[in-house]
Amino acid sequence: MAPKTPQQHWDLGVTSAARVFEVHDLVPWDRDRRLAAFSTWRIAIPTAENLSTTLLALRLHAAAASGPLDAIPLAQATSTDRPHYELFAGLDAVSADPGTAHALRILKLLSYEEPRGALTLMRLDAGAQTSVGRLARRYRKADLALRDLPE
Repeated sequence: MAPKTPQQHWDLGVTSAARVFEVHDLVPWDRDRRLAAFSTWRIAIPTAENLSTTLLALRLHAAAASGPLDAIPLAQATSTDRPHYELFAGLDAVSADPGTAHALRILKLLSYEEPRGALTLMRLDAGAQTSVGRLARRYRKADLALRDLPE
């Protein structure tokens, strides 16, 4: 069923982002490498995971404007062509769960803070792109989309 309301679009982006990392982390050494990268950032791993998932949800939510989310290649959705502050457009119409809402506030602060915020956002984006790249190689599909991920 295609989402019809802004809230449904947002919820789909959140669950899809969590699914991307869940499928990525099925291979233990991929999860270990992803978590090891977080430890070098001087940020708690659970916080980094929450921020990564929320930032990917923002990117997926923004990409859904161009078509059905499950058909959009993940590499295209994680593209950093769109500035971070643009990802928050339309989010006033949705309500996030408390953990995601907190991550959204942090990401908004990082989007407008220079230069440390930009570095953290760049690292979070790079982590998502790396995870998507690993999934594309694992499933041997350069244009891997959400519909291609196992249930």
